[in-house]
Amino acid sequence: MRNKFIPLGDGESYVNTSTGEVIDDEGGFFAYVPRKSALSKLYPKGFYAMAQDPLIMLAQDDDLTGEVYKVLLYLCGKLNYDNEILIPQTEIAQALKIRPPHVSRAIKLLCDKDIILKGHKAGNSWSYRLNPTYRPLAE
Repeated sequence: MRNKFIPLGDGESYVNTSTGEVIDDEGGFFAYVPRKSALSKLYPKGFYAMAQDPLIMLAQDDDLTGEVYKVLLYLCGKLNYDNEILIPQTEIAQALKIRPPHVSRAIKLLCDKDIILKGHKAGNSWSYRLNPTYRPLAE
């Protein structure tokens, strides 16, 4: 049975119909990455959907600058349907024409701010995923 998320009456929570798990807004946001939809015809290489509030929070974060945003956007573009990003930092550096230490520093900052989460190591690279419950850390 595939996962299906249905909004609850409060408008802030969803229930996973496969597991019964309730996902709520408290301390996070709901991001759903569908496996197939009508948009997959328009964007055959993939797409993702997310809540808008976290985007505003990211835009208002003074610690995030041009290179960090470029790396974040590139990582989002490489996100797979399991919310996993597995790409060597050298590939990111080459694609964005950024020096590898700058890519490393950007990824470290994104991890420190809990925007992306470090996953498992695959070969010489780490996997990452977007934090599905991202909220800015308290200052």
